[in-house]
Amino acid sequence: MPAIAPPELIGKTVGDVLVRQPKTSPVDISVDQAWACFADDHVHMLLLTESGRLIGTLIRTDLPSDLDGTGLALPHSRMSGRTVAVDMPAEQARLLLLARGQRRFAVVDHDGTIVGLLCLKRRLTGFCSDADVSALSRLNKYMKAPFLASGARKGAFMYFTPGSVPVEHSGAEHLVVDAFGGQAAPDQPGADPVHERQGTTQVGGSARR
Repeated sequence: MPAIAPPELIGKTVGDVLVRQPKTSPVDISVDQAWACFADDHVHMLLLTESGRLIGTLIRTDLPSDLDGTGLALPHSRMSGRTVAVDMPAEQARLLLLARGQRRFAVVDHDGTIVGLLCLKRRLTGFCSDADVSALSRLNKYMKAPFLASGARKGAFMYFTPGSVPVEHSGAEHLVVDAFGGQAAPDQPGADPVHERQGTTQVGGSARR
């Protein structure tokens, strides 16, 4: 654990570094519906809300496999240990996550209103942003597109730059595929590597990565 606070967190609160548009689920979601959400391996936490207030959070281990799938998931949800206040210092929240071996907190206001999701990046020194979520969403869309599915070679690496397009790298050549499936310019410096369908950061949504 770094002994000194990461520079990007100094003087900031949770409200400065959270994902402000996480996806939420209704409180009447069933166990089967919750498991359907978790079928997406980018989903790690479900935020159960009602009228804008956070009522519960769910992670996979909250739902034993022998539960009745038609029953409500809410009784199996938890709030304790999974929420932080929006005005908590960002570094304090980061250290709390590390101490608990967690990577996500739901962020709530004083009245329980859901404000966002705090998601610690894999490098453990910063948090995912709305821009990260948007970039990963675009990446997932491109990687599911037929022209990428047919063009990407097994074992190839996919690269992307936020706000841009994925890049396939086989070790011998680089190919940028534009949004319409055609070839574009060579890859861009500083692109982040992503192997196959695995993202580089964990992000919100329903606490997506």
